[in-house]
Amino acid sequence: MDEVQDAPGGPGTPPTWSSSDKDMVTTALGPSRVWATLGHGIVNEVYWPSTGRPQIRDLGFIVAGPNGWTEVKRTERYLLSLPRPYVPLPSVVHEGDDFRLELEFLPHPLRDVLLIRFALSGEGMKLHALVAPHLNGMPTNSGFAGADLMASEGEAALCLYADTGFSRTSAGYVGTSDGWQDFARNGRMTWQYPAARNGNIALMGELAASNGILALGFSQTPEGARTLARSALADDYNETRTLFVSGWENWGRTLKLPYASPETRHAAELSAMVIKVHEDRTYAGAVVASLSVPWGRAMTMPAAIIWCGPATRWRLRSRSSLRASMRMPAARSIISSERRRRKAIGHRTITRTDAATGPASSSMKWPCRCCWPPSCGPWGISPTRRPKWPWCAQRSTSSCVMAR
Repeated sequence: MDEVQDAPGGPGTPPTWSSSDKDMVTTALGPSRVWATLGHGIVNEVYWPSTGRPQIRDLGFIVAGPNGWTEVKRTERYLLSLPRPYVPLPSVVHEGDDFRLELEFLPHPLRDVLLIRFALSGEGMKLHALVAPHLNGMPTNSGFAGADLMASEGEAALCLYADTGFSRTSAGYVGTSDGWQDFARNGRMTWQYPAARNGNIALMGELAASNGILALGFSQTPEGARTLARSALADDYNETRTLFVSGWENWGRTLKLPYASPETRHAAELSAMVIKVHEDRTYAGAVVASLSVPWGRAMTMPAAIIWCGPATRWRLRSRSSLRASMRMPAARSIISSERRRRKAIGHRTITRTDAATGPASSSMKWPCRCCWPPSCGPWGISPTRRPKWPWCAQRSTSSCVMAR
């Protein structure tokens, strides 16, 4: 470009979210307030500072070489693995005709940062990172491209930085001047726009090395996000990884699954981990229904309107699942949170007509089992006799009073 100027084509196409078809969810057990989702082998929505506030649509990769370019999420040739079923440290390997891309996704336990370790192999191949900010769940953001990739909207900001640096960067509007459009039209990265303001934006950076670490930091200000991202990269990655794994392994050792086959134990540990990931940091016992945006690919409204709230049926079933695996403190925390929520709104019963927060009649026994005394065993069933279920559960009446 003869003259540096902001990206053309604003405000871009109407924004959407990612599909709810997720591969994995992850978070760290610590003061960090970042929850990440994976779909099609890349990062989808990342939530910060709570489980109801998605901040990006996705963060993916384009691999380019002498024979063309590939967006890895569209190839659908990848393998995901975990070190243990109760440790959400996903590793993803993408295989192409002439490349191999290895990724590891690590939420920093002490900082509001998601770390991504990458390793690309293949002769003459270059790796490009693409991030689509939807800060505060809003359709318009402002983005800036320089030594790092920045975006801001109101009191939310992000920074994507690489320990090896970017050889070139660009900011653009989705559908007109973003990095994907650059590759689609020119077959390589040729645009280097420094900013795209007040629109549906996307940021791209060509990584200067084939191996390294990316840091995606979140804060209320661009300066804070940049500081967090660079501080996370200054930490030793292996030490950060060990801290993350040890936190989850300490939690996993508390799971008690007697008389379970290896297959059942694996499935139960994986399920318990997924429930644990969905817990909120700010409100003890709060469990979001799902770390995804319903009908995300077709959704254009702000995410604040479509948060997945902590629906009663899922909170209670989460509590029963944790109780079955003998995670009693976590289970009691969930039911206590639900009691407080219902008391605050003046509603102490669960009705089958309460579509938003209550279970249908087929689910009536769940809250009764959840509230059964712990002495009756993890399933709410006495080991010596079948309990006499409360009358409302036996008769499937229209309401069931929670345990007093």
